[in-house]
Amino acid sequence: MNVRKIAAVIMASAALSGCGDAFSCDNPESIRAINEIVTSNALNKMNLSTYKKFGSIGLTPDSLTLRLDNIHATDSNPSVNSLTCKAQLTVVYSDKEKARMKRIMGVIEDRAKGMSNYNASRLFIDNVNNSARRMTDTRTVTGTVEYIVFNTKDKVITEVSNTPGVNKVIDDISYKLLYPTAQLLEVDKNTLPLDRFYSKETLYVFSQ
Repeated sequence: MNVRKIAAVIMASAALSGCGDAFSCDNPESIRAINEIVTSNALNKMNLSTYKKFGSIGLTPDSLTLRLDNIHATDSNPSVNSLTCKAQLTVVYSDKEKARMKRIMGVIEDRAKGMSNYNASRLFIDNVNNSARRMTDTRTVTGTVEYIVFNTKDKVITEVSNTPGVNKVIDDISYKLLYPTAQLLEVDKNTLPLDRFYSKETLYVFSQ
């Protein structure tokens, strides 16, 4: 993940409809910019099972719900009119994505009953199915995000700091939330065979 790219995307995004009257760590524009850049960087990660970006598989920012808590300033620089901020980030599946995943799971479960080894492998297949449904309701990614808010003449510009913490959050979103969802979407689109879906690897992905 490129440091300059992150800063540029956030600053451009925040400048579109900045709110210069709300110079604080928890101003709505900064929160929107943070959510946008974290989500877009996660969606741009590569799905290693298909070598396609998660964003090209059918996943969108609407697939996730992000929340910032414990937002506070850790430093300020009056000479450039900026605040250094820190917050706890929590990411889960959106209600819309949960509903879609459960619908797809219903389709997959029906298709699995037609597999030649269904009866012999039923316990394992049920284990994968149950793990997927449980993950949909409970999977959560948390981490820390640090950012700088600059108060310019007519807008607030937000720059996310490229720290190990935010990099880990983006990686965790990609591989703990988006990757499992991508597996379901690929089975639904018949780009991932059922016999590959019902594997120890998939069970691990849903159970971790």
